[in-house]
Amino acid sequence: MEELKAFVTKFDGAHLPTIDDDDLRQTCSHLRDHATDDVNTSLQVIQCLSYFTMDKEPRGSKCLETIKIVVDKLTNDTNWSYDELLTWLIDRLRPLLLRTKESSRQSNKNENNALKPKVGQSYKEDEQRQAWRNEGGLKSIPFFYVVLFNLKNRHVSSNLWWITPGILNILDDTTDIVGVKLKGVILLRVFLENCFEDQKNWVSFSDLGLYELYSPILWNLCYYLPPSYDSNTSLSILQTVFPTLNSLYRLQFISSDLKYKYHLGKFLSEILLQNLIPRVNFISEPLTAYALDVCCRCVRILGVSSAVHLQRMIYVLGEYLVRNPFFTAFDSLMDNTLSLIHTMIVECPAERVVAHKYDFYGLLLISFGKCKQEGKLTQEIMRKFKRIRESMKATGCDPNEDKDEILANHRYMEEFFN
Repeated sequence: MEELKAFVTKFDGAHLPTIDDDDLRQTCSHLRDHATDDVNTSLQVIQCLSYFTMDKEPRGSKCLETIKIVVDKLTNDTNWSYDELLTWLIDRLRPLLLRTKESSRQSNKNENNALKPKVGQSYKEDEQRQAWRNEGGLKSIPFFYVVLFNLKNRHVSSNLWWITPGILNILDDTTDIVGVKLKGVILLRVFLENCFEDQKNWVSFSDLGLYELYSPILWNLCYYLPPSYDSNTSLSILQTVFPTLNSLYRLQFISSDLKYKYHLGKFLSEILLQNLIPRVNFISEPLTAYALDVCCRCVRILGVSSAVHLQRMIYVLGEYLVRNPFFTAFDSLMDNTLSLIHTMIVECPAERVVAHKYDFYGLLLISFGKCKQEGKLTQEIMRKFKRIRESMKATGCDPNEDKDEILANHRYMEEFFN
């Protein structure tokens, strides 16, 4: 245990020490082997390892996996109960969390959104946040992550009083979007996905009134787009926010599939189709490609109810992507556009696909023509076109029925029918 105690002493200062991968790997191995020798030391090592659980892979997952194994060992092989171990961790975490005297959200609520600024209030909160950073407060975020990861449904009611302001204070940060604010989104997702596994016997999320707090925060983050924000930052935001927002909708509307799909469809329409893709399109290939991928996921979840968004999806793809002269220069956009077209055809009701068959023909004629003429018709792209053709045929609008008419004006499409 002396090696583990020496490891703990490295964290006596306010800020994290530099621990290389080999030292971290050796400490994880040593802790697994000697976890039950000294429970207090093991818990201190768990706290120290937790500071690295949000690091890049494989460091993060290695530490998190080790903590899970050790907690199970301590629960099964010592006289410490799971709840006692969790309480020890919570008692160590709470003093590290950011605490502001009055959050801006509460202040706005009290003022009823009137234009009554309080002189110096924002400055005081900035000072509090900076003091928290200087005292090593950032390390509390991955520690918070570990505690939420181990929190059970039965623990939510008694700990909600500090969990909610803890997450909100991190989400409110304006100084570091990726390093702090988005980590607050990750904390929220862990809370949603890990702490409500038994809502029949314990408190349910929808009874807590938290949806109204978190939903507008996540929604507003979706508007952090170029050129106001760096495209890589916007991509990180969307990659973090969408899974969290989806989990929020699933949990809040767990008893109403109709409401869940309504809100997911609203995200698809208002955020992706009306705002992100038209505004970004070719400015950032990775961001638009990911947005198209999210569109596909949304359509698969919505199923037949995605029909209400069919016309707008066709318009957005045609107007902002397919008709652009540089469409074929961006492989991922071309690939994901064809994937979305195929997903729409498969998931939407057949009668709606038939009703829009000439709109689909237009997308396919232009896309195929550009690929053919610009040397982009690879075997993989050709397979996608053939898959789309077979899907259209399965819905009842066989392109072969219009083959002669299409080829009369577009001879280059002959390969499409082979």
